[in-house]
Amino acid sequence: MYLVGCFHRHIAWNGSPILEDDLLTILRWLYTLSGIAPAKPSMAFQRLGLVYIVLALGSMLNMEVTGDDLACKEFYELSQECLVSGKFLIHNSLTTVQTLSLMAKFTAYADMRDVAWQIRGMATRIMLAMGLHRDGESWNLSSKDLNDRRRTFWETYSTDVLISGNWGRPSGLHPDLFDTQLPEDYNHGTGFEKQRCRLAMLAQEALQESLKIRSNYDKLREIWRKTLEVESATPFELRNRTALMFMVSKYPTLAEVEANTPPASTNLRLVFQSHDLIDVASTLVLSMFRPYFVHAVQEPDPSKSVYAEAYFTVIERSSMLIANLRSLHSTFPLISTRHWFFWTHAFAGAVTLATICIANPGSPLVDQVMNDLNSIISLYTSIRPDVSQMPIKRNLQWLLELRAKGLERIEAFRAGQVPENTSPASASEEMAEHLLLVGWRKKLVELGHRDADTVPDPVDPNVMSSTGLTFETPGYDFMPQLLGLTSEGPQFITPFDSTDMLDFEFNLQ
Repeated sequence: MYLVGCFHRHIAWNGSPILEDDLLTILRWLYTLSGIAPAKPSMAFQRLGLVYIVLALGSMLNMEVTGDDLACKEFYELSQECLVSGKFLIHNSLTTVQTLSLMAKFTAYADMRDVAWQIRGMATRIMLAMGLHRDGESWNLSSKDLNDRRRTFWETYSTDVLISGNWGRPSGLHPDLFDTQLPEDYNHGTGFEKQRCRLAMLAQEALQESLKIRSNYDKLREIWRKTLEVESATPFELRNRTALMFMVSKYPTLAEVEANTPPASTNLRLVFQSHDLIDVASTLVLSMFRPYFVHAVQEPDPSKSVYAEAYFTVIERSSMLIANLRSLHSTFPLISTRHWFFWTHAFAGAVTLATICIANPGSPLVDQVMNDLNSIISLYTSIRPDVSQMPIKRNLQWLLELRAKGLERIEAFRAGQVPENTSPASASEEMAEHLLLVGWRKKLVELGHRDADTVPDPVDPNVMSSTGLTFETPGYDFMPQLLGLTSEGPQFITPFDSTDMLDFEFNLQ
């Protein structure tokens, strides 16, 4: 029960397809089966699989052990075996979708990003096969069954959209194709779940537009304005004062920030939810506008660019993401290190800001940018000895290199060695490599404002190049092993995830 408590306390604040009371009911039911053959073995196995994946996540978020403790791997493997034994591909159930959804969350936290996204897709397909995208109010379902369906749908859908946007990949369901209402319990409590679902809907719109071969800037600006409206409707107790201090476009003075936000809280659930809403909204805006920021930063005076609005918005959101992480880590320094996305997104903001120092070292913003870079590097450095997650350690090295490059460019400019109107359009290979690092080559070519030869295409489509380094892309033949469908049985797979190796590519980068 301790690990179940860890799950609900340390990770379910971000949403769970199953309520705590329902999980306890399943546990009691399983205990009553001791020594008795269940009437429906497949359902019993699936429910047991759900319990095991909850235990896996609880173990991963157990602050008494390291995040890579072997127990979480063992629980994950048991969950795999139970799903396969329960013939989940044949006997679809809410439990199937709930288990797969949590399994996708586990693999994302375990730095198995490609696997996580594929499991997320499987959960979505089964969800559609069960008709969860259609609201069941007219089907004479009980209130509990109706709300269980709705909750499972919205948790699966919203997480699929947000994680797809995070990794720059299309999500599986357009908003016009479902009419499922929010579950009743989303109308109670802090209002976090409802707000997160509203942001997920906007994230879906943004993905649909930004992943097009040629995205429409005006359409993305419209989505951005909708995002601002949704943020304005954030319940008072879920507003994060520290991050909103950097939202100068909305709150020009500290007095306005204090008047519109609550004092800092120490309630774990409330703190993480308020920081998560900032993270989701800022990541959404950053991912939409970053390609246009890159275009603007190439000009001698970005403030006069046709994309100046995107330029300043991206700077603001990048600073907010870093402040958001700093605030969260100062309140819950140990637990925050287990939630990878806060670190990944703040890292994305830092890389974006570093572009200003490298591309426009004469910008009046470079001192503030260096302050932000120093701030996030201090955070990464402070937790490095206590954390086992490779992405955090890996990203620290990138940040140190970017800061060094930025300082070198600033010092050269101030020494008169860099012409004031130098822009990346005519910069050295080092600048081209930096733009490739942040993943913007494709969008820059599409915008037509950059010579495609400046940043070469990778030689092989199965290889990703970054600052001169290449990494083999693992094959996609591991799903059978993941699900225990081979003679080797279930395996805990930890391939080097090259397509998300840099951890900050939520596409449009």
